[in-house]
Amino acid sequence: MYKILCAILALTCSSQLVADCKEFALQGEWSVFYRNNAFPSSVLAADKIVEIRYLSDLDQFSVALNDDHWQAWSGGWMHECINGQTVLIGAIEKRQGGTLLVVEISRVTEVSDLLARPSGEVKLNQINIQFPDRQAYDDKVGVFDLAKKQGYLASHPGHAHAND
Repeated sequence: MYKILCAILALTCSSQLVADCKEFALQGEWSVFYRNNAFPSSVLAADKIVEIRYLSDLDQFSVALNDDHWQAWSGGWMHECINGQTVLIGAIEKRQGGTLLVVEISRVTEVSDLLARPSGEVKLNQINIQFPDRQAYDDKVGVFDLAKKQGYLASHPGHAHAND
């Protein structure tokens, strides 16, 4: 009986983590956080909201940020199915100025990749927010072509998590 209960619990938890290329898996209002919010590891402010909506009739995403310094770029967002999950590629730009950073957003699908909030609480529904290129773009032309050419890398300069 104990083994059956453990198996049911494992299946329930793992099904919440697997996105398997369903676009709606990224939809929601996500609160940005870091292991230590006083020392963020990306440009996004802790406790700010990233709102992601999937428009199924257009097969497009809309993204909005309530960050004081950054806003979602209005130039559009691409989505790809990579390694069995939906990955959202877009950009954020400074509210005051022309700096533009390419950003990659995906669901956390591995339990080992879940990040604890500063309080120690670990929530299952999390997204990764990563910046695959250190270069800031003052000219928006070719941003997505460059992202495609370099591949969808999940590397620094920045990395944040958010949960619903």
